[in-house]
Amino acid sequence: MLIETRPIDDGLAVLTVSGRLARASDLPRLLETCDALTALGRIGQVLDLSLLKRVSFEGLASLVELAARRPQIILCYAALPDGPLRMLRRSGLDRGLRILPSLEAALGTPELRRVSLNATRTVLFPPPVAGGGSALLLDLCGTPVIDHMLAALGKYGLSDLVVDAKGEAEAIRSRLGPGSPPGMRLQFCGARPREAERYPSTGNILKNLQEDQAAFQSDLLVCEAPIVGVPDMQAMMRAHRTSRALATAAIVSTTPPDKGDQPLGLTIYSPEAIDRLPADSGSVTWHTPINARTSLDQSIATFQVPSNAIRIDSWQALFRATAECLAGCTEVPPTGRRIGPGLWREEDAEQHRQAQIHGPCHIGAGARIDAGACLKGVTAIGAGARIESATLLQDCLVLPGAEVRQGTWAKGQVIGPNGFCDLHFANDLAVPDTLNAASPVHEDPPQPIPIRRRA
Repeated sequence: MLIETRPIDDGLAVLTVSGRLARASDLPRLLETCDALTALGRIGQVLDLSLLKRVSFEGLASLVELAARRPQIILCYAALPDGPLRMLRRSGLDRGLRILPSLEAALGTPELRRVSLNATRTVLFPPPVAGGGSALLLDLCGTPVIDHMLAALGKYGLSDLVVDAKGEAEAIRSRLGPGSPPGMRLQFCGARPREAERYPSTGNILKNLQEDQAAFQSDLLVCEAPIVGVPDMQAMMRAHRTSRALATAAIVSTTPPDKGDQPLGLTIYSPEAIDRLPADSGSVTWHTPINARTSLDQSIATFQVPSNAIRIDSWQALFRATAECLAGCTEVPPTGRRIGPGLWREEDAEQHRQAQIHGPCHIGAGARIDAGACLKGVTAIGAGARIESATLLQDCLVLPGAEVRQGTWAKGQVIGPNGFCDLHFANDLAVPDTLNAASPVHEDPPQPIPIRRRA
């Protein structure tokens, strides 16, 4: 029996077993190899058995005993030949074993995906919200954006997260609550005292982390903004390490294709790349890692990601993410009770029986929908918002605490407590506060839908 080990990710390795697995003495060799990988932090291990020429009952007993003696290892058996697999199933010894038909299927199991990148640190730079607040705390169908981000990162074992909170650390901590999220190491960073008058550059923050919290021991994942629909980080990390580039940037294909590919704002840096980042990029309001990448332009690779990966840096992006969440395409589903196809409502929300709601739509906690109001298209009503009678909203985001006055007709708008703005021109996260929310919003309003009355 020959055993060849191949590291896949920080917490994952493949053991290719070839030749004959026919003796009970093969078990000590398997245990020794698995223990050596576990000592290196690779607790996810896949035994590729496709090259075995012969497997006896003693060999099958060795596989069963290996899983029993090492329960702390996430162990998968891939491509076991048909004959031995039938023997194992007839004996009933396959119960409790992870047996997959191929190596690709084994590597794609949720258990292994969760440990694949457990030594990779993630640094998140959320864009500021004008007027105060963090993009991480924006409401996405009843859940803050940071919960969606943490759920997606945790799926790939990315449990070490550093957030540039920009003064919102306490608000983020209070929203997450004590001891949460489970299994996630969350830290907050920011400017040093000498830089307190401005936000530091990306180079400054990464250099500070490197000096104050020890050098980065593995590849570094940098997010320029919260991302809903995080792409396959396992595949992106493999592409990065295969290319041997200093940095790998995620690229989203656009529709139509003539608009060109757009950067997602997700970049993997090798440890050597941090040393080459500029220490200071000047005084700026908000400095993104884009400039950090330009200093490494001769060593940058790209990774194509699906178009459903959304970077939350504008109201328009948040609207797209809302549509994805209501369609069930995000890691965290909408909160509340599902009352119809694409319709979700919190338990303490008030909806008059003569209010018309045509999904997909989410109604937040404490919201109130009066009689005669009509909601159409992708619409999200924030917590504590009030929609008065004779109101028509289509494809709108109503922020928490907003009041939409009687007679308002709105289509494709972000409506806040003090004003509104058009989604098509909302290229940032500026809070709408310059217009009078009591007046009709749309210049050419659609015909109002009449109130349904009982006979």
